[in-house]
Amino acid sequence: MPAASVFAGMKSLQFFYLHNNNISKWQDLQSLVSLPAIMHLTLFANPVCAIPGYRHFVVNSIPCLKALDNYVITDEERIEDASFGNRFRGLNEYMKWHITDYSDEPSAE
Repeated sequence: MPAASVFAGMKSLQFFYLHNNNISKWQDLQSLVSLPAIMHLTLFANPVCAIPGYRHFVVNSIPCLKALDNYVITDEERIEDASFGNRFRGLNEYMKWHITDYSDEPSAE
């Protein structure tokens, strides 16, 4: 994974799909915190996702992030010890974001 300084220069990048890339180290996630305008990031199906605290670390390290993997980030995930009821819990089906799969298409146009 490139250094944080590389990601800091990506001022217009809003969607970054990194799922299924064999990312396995915390250090790789730490360089992503420098993305200045990122709104949606996918990291699912990487070994690093199995590390306890993965989602908490990413959600609270990238303030501009609105969705991680297939779920919108909720206020409950950002605010320590907050509880707004089941509907607003992190990883709730109400907060699921369906990503179009273009893997069978010749291009994403």
